[in-house]
Amino acid sequence: MGYGWGEFYSLIINRQDRGITINDIKNKKHKKHFWALEIGNQAKELLIKKGLKESDDFLDYGCGYGRMALPLIKYLDENKYIGMDLSKERIRLANEYIESQDPKIIKQHKFFVSVNKSISDLVGDKKFDMILMYSVIGHNPLKEVYKIFSELKNHLNQNGKIFFDYLSSHENNPNDYFTSFMGFTIKRSVKDFIFSNKEILKVMDSLGLKYNELKEFENFEDSIVSNHYKKFVMVEFKDK
Repeated sequence: MGYGWGEFYSLIINRQDRGITINDIKNKKHKKHFWALEIGNQAKELLIKKGLKESDDFLDYGCGYGRMALPLIKYLDENKYIGMDLSKERIRLANEYIESQDPKIIKQHKFFVSVNKSISDLVGDKKFDMILMYSVIGHNPLKEVYKIFSELKNHLNQNGKIFFDYLSSHENNPNDYFTSFMGFTIKRSVKDFIFSNKEILKVMDSLGLKYNELKEFENFEDSIVSNHYKKFVMVEFKDK
């Protein structure tokens, strides 16, 4: 179609979220999946257990509509949080969410629309102590995953950590995005991807990053199916 993957995906989600307000999301009162606001607090508590400090510089890469942003901004020191997303509509929603909950902290963070822009384009040579990518990797083909981590490692402090989740491929996975028709295997979703642990480990190894799977994530109530096939991973430099 003449678009790069980031442009294509941003078009999909901008169209999907156009006209939605943060009150629409709140009124859904979802306990699980993408509109579940409480997941932000759960993620914050897990990150604190894994070493997040108030003074850390924090990057929320793929911040969406801000469900992680609000609890993190409240926890972190002023101007320590930066959120980026490909979708201008989701950045709009994130700003709405922050302002609707606590107008006093509206200036204590930065949100950026990142489509067609690198991290360096947006924040220069700034480095972060902790980077979160929640529900990001599963919306990128593998070559884009490699590009994302290649860029992120250049903005990670030597003792920093990157946290991300992904859906792992398995024959018993009930959410594998594929179906069969007349002997053909057909992918049901153009924007969702699953990866084997081997594929993700290969990317980490090639970039000098150490893979640590976090079992606590299986207790998250963010999915309508078991989290058994969804992995939450902490990576850091192998040689620090």
